[in-house]
Amino acid sequence: MTNPAKTMNTLARAAKRGYERTKKGRTEFTAGTFELAAALRKARKKLPSDQAFHAWIGKASLASISKDDRAALIVIGGNVKAARKYFRESDSWSWRLCAQSVSQAAKPAASQVLNMKVKYDERTIIAPVYRQKVEEAPSVVIRPNYGATVGGRATSG
Repeated sequence: MTNPAKTMNTLARAAKRGYERTKKGRTEFTAGTFELAAALRKARKKLPSDQAFHAWIGKASLASISKDDRAALIVIGGNVKAARKYFRESDSWSWRLCAQSVSQAAKPAASQVLNMKVKYDERTIIAPVYRQKVEEAPSVVIRPNYGATVGGRATSG
């Protein structure tokens, strides 16, 4: 059986080693990023409470990495393939931009079901996911069938 303290110490050493590598140029930055991201992700899974994770960050001497960067690294650790592609295809050194990019790519492109009230009648509408700003989304017009009533009066074609 694995000793949990030993596992956490191993993760701390890997995280520190990865973090130091991120300071040595682009190639080492990307390699160190993935080493650090994997260690942070594993540690976060083992320490789900914020207090325990924060204490581990302090013991591992990783407190100089901001909480936002740590969160981004955890996302990167869960989307390694997309993150590698991001760093390979961009000039960015930002963990946060990478995490934002890979988490957007990880969202499903399938249709989503919306339940909403339409004039006292609940309908299910299947609509495609719109990936741009809501303000730019095309408007949806729901027209009742011929002969239906809207607000108590009959509609005509």
